[in-house]
Amino acid sequence: MMARLSPFISLVTVIFVVLFLFLACEKDAEEAGLPDIETLEVSQIGHDGAESGGNVVYDGGGNVVQRGVVWHTDTDPTIDQHTGMTDDGEGVGVFTSYITNLDPETTYYYRAYATNETGTAYGEEMSFTTILHPEMVRLEGFVYYAKTKIPIEGVRVEIDGQSMNTGSDGYFIFENVGAGVQAIRASKEGYITFLYNIFLHYGANEYNVGMTSTQYTHKVHGYVETVPFGEPAANATVLLMNPDGTESELKTTTGPAGDYELDAVPGGNMTIRFQAIDYQNRDEEVYMSGSDQQLNTQIHYLYPIVETGEISDVYASIAFGGGEVIYEGTSSVLARGMVWSQDTIPSLMFDLSSNDGVGPGPFSSQLFGLMPQSPAIVRAYARNAHGEAYGDTLVLHTERDTGRPCPDMATFTDPRDGTTYNTVQIGDQCWLKENMSFLPQVHKPIDESIHLPRYYVYDYFGENVNDAAASEFFEAYGALYNWPAAMQACPPGWRLPDNNDWGQLPSYLAWGYPELAVTNVAASLKSCYQINSPLGGDCNTTTHPRWDSHDYFYGTDEFGFAAFPGGRKHSGGYFSDLGIGGYWWTSTEVSGTMARRRSMYNYLEFVAGYQYHKSHGYSVRCVRE
Repeated sequence: MMARLSPFISLVTVIFVVLFLFLACEKDAEEAGLPDIETLEVSQIGHDGAESGGNVVYDGGGNVVQRGVVWHTDTDPTIDQHTGMTDDGEGVGVFTSYITNLDPETTYYYRAYATNETGTAYGEEMSFTTILHPEMVRLEGFVYYAKTKIPIEGVRVEIDGQSMNTGSDGYFIFENVGAGVQAIRASKEGYITFLYNIFLHYGANEYNVGMTSTQYTHKVHGYVETVPFGEPAANATVLLMNPDGTESELKTTTGPAGDYELDAVPGGNMTIRFQAIDYQNRDEEVYMSGSDQQLNTQIHYLYPIVETGEISDVYASIAFGGGEVIYEGTSSVLARGMVWSQDTIPSLMFDLSSNDGVGPGPFSSQLFGLMPQSPAIVRAYARNAHGEAYGDTLVLHTERDTGRPCPDMATFTDPRDGTTYNTVQIGDQCWLKENMSFLPQVHKPIDESIHLPRYYVYDYFGENVNDAAASEFFEAYGALYNWPAAMQACPPGWRLPDNNDWGQLPSYLAWGYPELAVTNVAASLKSCYQINSPLGGDCNTTTHPRWDSHDYFYGTDEFGFAAFPGGRKHSGGYFSDLGIGGYWWTSTEVSGTMARRRSMYNYLEFVAGYQYHKSHGYSVRCVRE
């Protein structure tokens, strides 16, 4: 009698079997995956075959037992559904396949495949189209109106014993035409019969027929005028446009009076194009309905038209003029102004120019960077999307810098305290002619800071603004400022010049005047008021403001800058150098404690400059923004 197994043993047995089957399946999955394969591009395409292949990159963990290429006239060919397939061996790597038994002029879809014990994998699907059979001759083409691509319907086309009528697109096609020289004939009532010998080679041939109508074409004629000139558009091209937007060969040109006649225009809705150099193409629609049509039109000049105005005022380095854009062209004027040169006809690409707005109408310009006492060639310009245009050229002659006030501002009144200053134009720069006298408060010379504004008056040691302002030295030389105060000293519309602004002053004079150099230009910038000035007259004075006497050096002030020696306030709380040195802050900061200054002396001929502590007290001259 058999012993019964306990329920516990039966349960263990079931679990063991299930676990065994699971591990076995997992092991098989790990050991055999699908291959990884790439499809190669097709080559050597013929009328009945092509060459391709594939690359088995990875066998999937099992042996690749078959590989090749499968193809079909539908997409997604497989080894079970295809037009054909190859068997190109086993294993991994690149292989070549020959696709055969194809039909001419047919599109096929193909992909490489690889099969292992797990299954079949496919590469990327590609396609190709076979060519015409090399022993066949095909002829196709279109029948057009002569010199156009406008199709003619219902034309009887004949060749090598075959014939057909063209459809609405004018298309014809013949299969299995004999190779070599063949006579093609095209005929339709109302048209001149076309008969011509053509040579046909094996394969596909294309030939288009141009036919001339004796009944269904008419003349378009008229007059073409230019805008904005209102003149006849002589030598403009008038042509018929093809339906595909290309230009046909049916064309003519306008005569000296802008008149034209365009013959043999087909019936229906037609587009006539008018074009000329420097003018925008003009397309006009015309309906040809069995009679000649008159079509007058205008063509528009592409570029702006600008006039050069008068040069109203000429300084040494600047001048004032303008012009007017009287016509914008076929797009908006994007920039306008004046352009100038020293010795050539000026252009925007190579020379200085102003930018004085956009659009049509008059404009005013300021010319800058001119050479003193020299001629300059100037003209107005205007630029739109098509290019630039210029007005007539003018020649102006600049003067010498003579201390003239700045244009439109001979004096300036500080709105903060009502003080009025004179101005002077030197080169491209407009300066206030005197040292600044803005004095919202006054500090003792020992009250110093590099962060807070401090205001001083030479040889004044108190803190009363009214008393300081009544000082002889304040009235003559203005105030002295630490650097934070100097940064706030200039009134609205003016600014503390930076080191480059101060450098531009002597550089411009040395460049513009051959007798000067940066090493001796200070004499012409200093006021001539000096003790024992050799110039005599009013220049020889002991009254403040003035320079102390020197045996060799003296100011001439020939450019009207009128620099005076207002002295300085040292760190440590004392004043010095009144009559000897003029010191002016720049806005150029060197570090947290240092900034640059410029200076002139009664014993030197150049404009000096270096960096100094921000707590020092120096004068301020302002330049126009």
